[in-house]
Amino acid sequence: MDHKTTMRPNLAGSLVIAGTLLAAPALQARMFTDGQGNVGYSSAAECDAAVHAGEARFYRPFTEHPPLMRKGEDDVQVMRLGDIPGYEMGACDQGVGRRFGRDGVSSALVGKF
Repeated sequence: MDHKTTMRPNLAGSLVIAGTLLAAPALQARMFTDGQGNVGYSSAAECDAAVHAGEARFYRPFTEHPPLMRKGEDDVQVMRLGDIPGYEMGACDQGVGRRFGRDGVSSALVGKF
């Protein structure tokens, strides 16, 4: 007796594998915390997801330097990003260190989002 087997695609299995492959980069993203409790993410996408989910925290500066006014600027003041219309939940930016006399983020979060 000769049995012929036909290969039928297992759509459900394919979806599970595809879902796992798509989720894999997200699993590689990491969260970083500095000594002051500020959090940074390894990718902009992970940071954006935290903002949209309402889980992101605003960066809290830990230095007390006054705002630095540059040539051509009329006024410089400290304000919270969340106080700007459209940014109530925050926004992601890649952290930079101190540059041109202006403070940056803590060294643990330089290059993070």
